[in-house]
Amino acid sequence: MSKIKTAAEAVVGIRDGATIAVNSSSGLCCPDAVLAALGERFRAEGSPET
Repeated sequence: MSKIKTAAEAVVGIRDGATIAVNSSSGLCCPDAVLAALGERFRAEGSPET
């Protein structure tokens, strides 16, 4: 089983009410693709929500 996931696969396990932290130095190494996938998932499914 591969430990490498796509951004969409990475956000599937985020449950409603979860707290997600993103840490980057001046925008460097910010997981833009993962944040975009999270937004796409919310638009498509309405989840995760607070």
